[in-house]
Amino acid sequence: MELLYRLLGFISPINSFTRRFHHHLIPLNFIIMGSLAIPCSVALSFIYTALMDGRAPLPLTLSDVLAARTHGRHYVTVEGVLHPEAAFTFDRNGVMRTEAPVLYVPFTELGQEAIAVRMSAKQVHAMGTKPVKIRLTGTLQNPLDLNKVILRNHGRVGYYHIHLLYQLNAWRKPAEPFAVIILAFFGIPLALMLVNFCMRYLVFRPMSEMHTSLVTPSDSVNPIPTSATGNFTMGYLTQRLQNVSARLAFMENGDPVIFSKIDAPGRLYGIRFDQLIGYWWILMRQHGIRRIEPGRYYYGIGASPALRVSFIDARTNKDSVVVLGFPNEAERLRAVCLLSKQAPIHPDELASFC
Repeated sequence: MELLYRLLGFISPINSFTRRFHHHLIPLNFIIMGSLAIPCSVALSFIYTALMDGRAPLPLTLSDVLAARTHGRHYVTVEGVLHPEAAFTFDRNGVMRTEAPVLYVPFTELGQEAIAVRMSAKQVHAMGTKPVKIRLTGTLQNPLDLNKVILRNHGRVGYYHIHLLYQLNAWRKPAEPFAVIILAFFGIPLALMLVNFCMRYLVFRPMSEMHTSLVTPSDSVNPIPTSATGNFTMGYLTQRLQNVSARLAFMENGDPVIFSKIDAPGRLYGIRFDQLIGYWWILMRQHGIRRIEPGRYYYGIGASPALRVSFIDARTNKDSVVVLGFPNEAERLRAVCLLSKQAPIHPDELASFC
C-alpha cells in the first residue's frame, strides 16, 4: 500500500502541472490519458480475443473459413492444399513481387477458391515448388494491407481467386503475453493518473497513530511552517492552491489562519494573464474546527507528516478542508496541540497527543 501512495505522490505534480495547459479547451493531462488509453484498448482487444479463442485451436475446414463460419474464434487449425509455387508479396507501391522475407501463399481446398497464408520465405522455400497437402495452425485476421493489392488484380493471383475476408498467419498463436506487457506498460500510468485526478491531485494517507515518543510539543507562539493544499482567498478571489509554502498562526481574536505570500497567476490555455502576487489566506472560524486527522502527505518523491483539517471557513461560513504537511513530527505535534483547542468535537483524541 505504501508503494501505491508513493506512485500516486510521484504522479501528482506531473498531473497537476499538465492540467494547466490546454489544447482546444482540453487539458493536457486529459490528452496524455487519452493517448495512453489507445494502446490499452488495443491490448485489451487482443487479450479478449485470446481468452475467447482459448488455449487449443478450433478445427475448421477451409469452406468454413471462406463462409466466415468461425464462431468468433481466430485461433484455428485448417486442412487444405498449400501452393508454394504461387507465393507472392508486394512492395510499398503495391506492386506484386515473388521475393521477400515474408510471403503470402494461396491455400485451397478444392478448385480455385483460396485464402492467403502469411509465412516466412524460408518456410515457403523448404516446401519446394509443388502443391502440398497440409494442416496449418495459426491466427485469422483481416488482411487490410493485402486487400489493396488483391483488388488491384481483380481478386486473382495467377490461377487462384484470393478471398479478402481473412488471411491465416501460419503457426502464430494469439498475442496474449505481448498484449499483457503492453497493457501493463501503458495501463499502470493511465490508472495512476486517473486515480490521482479523482483525488484532485491530493495524495493524503490517513494514519491513526502519530509517532510522538521522541518529540515534545513546543510552547513557541511563532507561526508554524507548513505546506498547505486547499482553497485560498486573496481579496475577492478564491483559488485552490496545492503544496504551497505557508504558515499556521492565530489572529488576535483567536481565529486560526493559514497564510502564504506567493504569486498565483491566472492562466488561460496555459498562458499567464494575471499577476496575483500577495498574501493568500485560509481563515478558520474560532472553535469551528470539526476534525483533525493525522496522516502522511505524498507529493513528488517525498512524503511528510501531515494533518487533514475539516473546518468552517470564517469568510464563507461553509465547510472546507485543508491538508497541512509539516517538515517534522515536532511541528505537526505543535500544530495538533494548538488546533485541538479549537476542536471541541474530539477533545479526548487530541488531548492524548499533547
